[in-house]
Amino acid sequence: MNSQQIAEELQLTAQSAVRDVAIGIIVKLLEATPIDTGWAVTNWIMSTGSPWTLTVGTKESISPSVQEASISRIQSYNLRQGKVYISNNVPYIIALNDGSSKQAPSNFIPTAILQALATIRVTRNRVATLR
Repeated sequence: MNSQQIAEELQLTAQSAVRDVAIGIIVKLLEATPIDTGWAVTNWIMSTGSPWTLTVGTKESISPSVQEASISRIQSYNLRQGKVYISNNVPYIIALNDGSSKQAPSNFIPTAILQALATIRVTRNRVATLR
């Protein structure tokens, strides 16, 4: 392998790692978010370059389309797109994380993120031991 091929392989590996981490985190957040109307869970939006600053839909009219599109975009992420952000801008997301819902414990957001990272580490370690 020449240096150009090595650089390309490193870039592909880094891009794949970012995608795996982002998707792993959003999956855990979707699983952990308490659902009453569904508005909070459908407002986990991934973006690149800068955080998402809007809310999608309303409590009365939820729409998963922006969330689905954001997940789809991350699946083709490349490093030139910059940082990946996962945002939720519903006005009560902090209250939910503080334990306002009996459906989820307080601090479910950082817990979900840590669970996703732990799962990714275990998976990568298993792959490494197979080699």
